[in-house]
Amino acid sequence: MHLHQRSAFPDDDVVQQFATPASRNVIGKIATLVPATVETDLRFTAPKNNSWTRAEEKAVLEAIDEKCLRVSFQPIFGTNGKAIALTKFEAFSIWGNKETGLIAPERAFEIAERFGRTNVLSDMLLMETFRRCQDLPYHIAITFNLTEQQLLQPDLVSQVVRRASEMKFDLSRFVVEISEKIIADDMSAIRCRLHAFRNLGIQVALDDFGTCAAGISMLSALPLDIVKIDKSLLHGARDNDLQVSVLSSLVLLCGRLNMSTVIEGVECVKDFTIAKTCGFSEFQGFHFSRPLTIDRLEHSPVLRSIFV
Repeated sequence: MHLHQRSAFPDDDVVQQFATPASRNVIGKIATLVPATVETDLRFTAPKNNSWTRAEEKAVLEAIDEKCLRVSFQPIFGTNGKAIALTKFEAFSIWGNKETGLIAPERAFEIAERFGRTNVLSDMLLMETFRRCQDLPYHIAITFNLTEQQLLQPDLVSQVVRRASEMKFDLSRFVVEISEKIIADDMSAIRCRLHAFRNLGIQVALDDFGTCAAGISMLSALPLDIVKIDKSLLHGARDNDLQVSVLSSLVLLCGRLNMSTVIEGVECVKDFTIAKTCGFSEFQGFHFSRPLTIDRLEHSPVLRSIFV
């Protein structure tokens, strides 16, 4: 999943949680976290062109040189009937400052590639994510976004195995996400790496599904376990019954392919209701929680009990 930014990046308070009394008890005894205002949403800035600013370049290179990468985690919830429970965390890497705002991972890797630092950045991301996962409950899966640059690294799989071993992280908890938007000249190499991941017990998820015309073909072309439906399809279903039917059909299609589905962008009660009606059993979005750093996860009213 990709975020977009509307406000400046805060140095000391990267991600904030917002809770309102009225938002609690929406789903049984599970509290929900909702943004106080849309304008405070933590979002990445979508690149406007193929270049980057000197400030962005400096911020990314300094983060690599000084090893000062920050990682936050967004919860994913699952339900079977009335009960709802935390099933996964999606890891988000964070770069930026007040001058640049948040820098999207794709942009950071473009900069790293330009200066021959792709492998270094990829290794840093893995190491920091696995390190932070030591503070998370053992039974919760972790999803990790891979960029096209990472997927084309010949040593990516061995890099993941090495860092997981060093941090004593069980790879059966690991889910790698690839974006539907990835268009690579060497898809066969990417397919081989995904098969290698699955042979290690790592699940593979297709992210942003529904944003590209080639999406359906990717369901059969790639070894996949999970399909994450892009938020644009859910938001389009708020007042469109035909779109609701499309979402329901996607859930059925993925089920027939033995793939589970996650709906992204659940931002309100209406979104959650539509998603349940369409047959989704896993949900992600600001209606439940925004991405939070480890210390904020531990103090979240929604998540505090899992850290006991």
